[in-house]
Amino acid sequence: MLRGLMEQSEAPRNERWQARYEDIPRAVSSAERLPRENEERAATPPLGADPPESVPGVPRVPVTADAGPNILDDAFAYLKRFVSYPSEHTSVAHVLWCAHTHLIEAFESTGRLAFLSPEPESGKTRALEASEPLVARPISTVNASAAYLFRKAGDDAGPPTVLFDEIDTIFGAKAKEHEDIRGFINAGHRRGATYGRCVVHGNTVMTEEVPVYSAVAMAGLGWLPDTLLSRSIIIRMRRRLKTETVEPFRQRIHVREGQAIGRRLVVWAKSVLKDAKPHALRCPQVLRTGRPTRGSRCWW
Repeated sequence: MLRGLMEQSEAPRNERWQARYEDIPRAVSSAERLPRENEERAATPPLGADPPESVPGVPRVPVTADAGPNILDDAFAYLKRFVSYPSEHTSVAHVLWCAHTHLIEAFESTGRLAFLSPEPESGKTRALEASEPLVARPISTVNASAAYLFRKAGDDAGPPTVLFDEIDTIFGAKAKEHEDIRGFINAGHRRGATYGRCVVHGNTVMTEEVPVYSAVAMAGLGWLPDTLLSRSIIIRMRRRLKTETVEPFRQRIHVREGQAIGRRLVVWAKSVLKDAKPHALRCPQVLRTGRPTRGSRCWW
């Protein structure tokens, strides 16, 4: 049609006209592709945002307060498609931790989730990628500054979930310049923890305290410092056997499926948050011994 209009026009048929005439199929193809790409971008929320109210191409399922088990089952099946776990227990721990990020306001502390392995290509980064659409207010990073993390933790939207890849670069022997980030990860597991800074307003110097309580998942090679190990849920990843298969994780395709489950987690968590608070304080180990420990706080 466009070529027909050009042929009927009185414009001089020079080299410029010929180039535009031949470029019409490419221009039409680009115009058809642009709406699809915009729809895919709109389906993926920016980092640090909760999943959208609805996800294009995925039917919305009503969520009630007693729908928790079914939602967790769906999250479990979703993660198992892409992550090869060392045991069934670790896959359950991963799902429960993702749900915990939506109920973090009910807890006094939040255990760090650590995917560790002695060698690369063991599925650690994939575990973080698959977690991102399921957790609350995700921040996926490998090199965020301490100031950025502190500010995000104090955001009015609520505590973020920091997905920190290559954590060995933060806690390695040659990582002395990351002391502030190590402090954030260590201290931020406890409700009420803050960082203090001096802020200059004109000629006045004022103090400021910003909360750092937030959920953190990490992935890296090797091990962690003892102070952090006692605050962490450790999943020792390994390379897949030849007999073990998982689906390749495709950002454009699978994130939207995870966001649909994540949105249901958001709605469900809001409906049970008030009832969850009393139960979050009833740790069996604390009730039995009267002495809370770091290990008990990882789960309660």
